Amino acid sequence: MVLLCYYLLHFLHKIDPKRADKPSAPVMKKIAAVIVIFLTAINFTVLFSSINPHQQLMNRLTNPLFGLLFTFLGYYMYSVKPNYFVGIRIPWALVSDYNWKKTHQLAGIMWFIGGIIITIASLFLPVEPAGYFLFSTVLIMVIVPSIYSFMLFRNRNEIAGYFEKESDH
Repeated sequence: MVLLCYYLLHFLHKIDPKRADKPSAPVMKKIAAVIVIFLTAINFTVLFSSINPHQQLMNRLTNPLFGLLFTFLGYYMYSVKPNYFVGIRIPWALVSDYNWKKTHQLAGIMWFIGGIIITIASLFLPVEPAGYFLFSTVLIMVIVPSIYSFMLFRNRNEIAGYFEKESDH
């Protein structure tokens, strides 16, 4: 399954209407490789935890692994070109390259910093509060760039609508 995920990410550009005519970007290959490493680490953690349930390894490692994944994704977020599969794929970000770029710049900063914070906090917090912290941080990391993207979309459309009205006179 993990290898299937890698090849899917590696060849997504072939079925993506926005990127079909372009080769797979090196950043997509890096993202695919890191997701494979992440899923493999999660799989080994689950297997080890099922063999040794008293060790609580899964509970202690899952949150820091998610934090590291978000840190990595945040670092490469600004490099992801508009596509329908990877990134903040909300309708108004897909409408314009400007909106996509600005949304991913903000999301990249938030995901990188949020990932570091999640990783550090989950190493020091007890397991249950660390899970709540992970959930609330990810919620903020998703909602804020989405709202920002919508505001960019609305503001650019209001400005474009204003100039269209002015040119009618």
